[in-house]
Amino acid sequence: MEFAEGKARRPNMKILKLYTNEVMLENIAIYSHLGYVEVDRKTEDDYKRIFLRKTFPTSSDPLSSST
Repeated sequence: MEFAEGKARRPNMKILKLYTNEVMLENIAIYSHLGYVEVDRKTEDDYKRIFLRKTFPTSSDPLSSST
């Protein structure tokens, strides 16, 4: 996750998306703890998936930290 989130913080990237199976409760809890929010649920190829995303501030975003 650190590698993917590090890449997502690069300029011109703002959102990181992922999905997991709805029975993977531990994964869902970890992703929620890391700031991911559920955006959709779909059944694909008989797998019940939960789609999540995390938004990262850009350097031009006034809400981004200046540290």
